[in-house]
Amino acid sequence: MSIKQISENISKKLLEWDFEKATANSNNEANTIDNLVKPFLNILGYKPIDDFQTEYSIEIENSSKSVDVVVMIKSKKPTILIECKTAKADLEVHYNQLCHYFENSKESKLGILTDGIIYKFYTCNFDNENKLNSDPFFELNLRDYSNSDLEKLAGFDKSIID
Repeated sequence: MSIKQISENISKKLLEWDFEKATANSNNEANTIDNLVKPFLNILGYKPIDDFQTEYSIEIENSSKSVDVVVMIKSKKPTILIECKTAKADLEVHYNQLCHYFENSKESKLGILTDGIIYKFYTCNFDNENKLNSDPFFELNLRDYSNSDLEKLAGFDKSIID
């Protein structure tokens, strides 16, 4: 499938999703993960257990911390870390939390900070691969996106990543 075909498929699935109902029922972090993040990952072709897990433990300074969601690609190691906040939360306040997880998960390649509505995609800093860039390289707002945004998002579809 081409990127254009995948983006058209994503568009169709987004239109079929009762996103406003899901958002209205995302009054805490757990509900945001269940009602917004998991369906979003499903739209991208990822399946629970096989491709992603919630509350994944990472060892940080002799204690265990939980990343909200991890996507595991091929190696079954946490390749993408997703830090989720309640719908409509101020994401900027939580960027350092995502960075802290990323710094302690050596196999991770991407970090996503989301409230289930806005998805901010970060990659490692080229000067230091254990740190995230301070600016996202892609930002998707599920309430206001373009065809170009969906084509960029299609690059994260499981069929492309595999």
